[in-house]
Amino acid sequence: MLAGVVSAKCSIAKKDADQIISATFNLIKNEVRLGNKVRINNFGVFDTVMRKGKPGMDISRNIQVRIPPHKTPVFRASKIFKAKIK
Repeated sequence: MLAGVVSAKCSIAKKDADQIISATFNLIKNEVRLGNKVRINNFGVFDTVMRKGKPGMDISRNIQVRIPPHKTPVFRASKIFKAKIK
């Protein structure tokens, strides 16, 4: 769907739009995986945060388990993006 909209707005082939979008998202994923921030003006920031370890529950076996510390991706929308949503 996104490729179709981009191809129509930019007057390019849908195949080319799809390649551009895929390359963009692959770049974002790789940079975030490496621990780098990706900032897109007037849109937001893709980043990673470190979650602390914590106790959890395995409900299928009804036992307590320890959830280890881990990195997780986050997205923080820009003020301009948030204002357009409201």
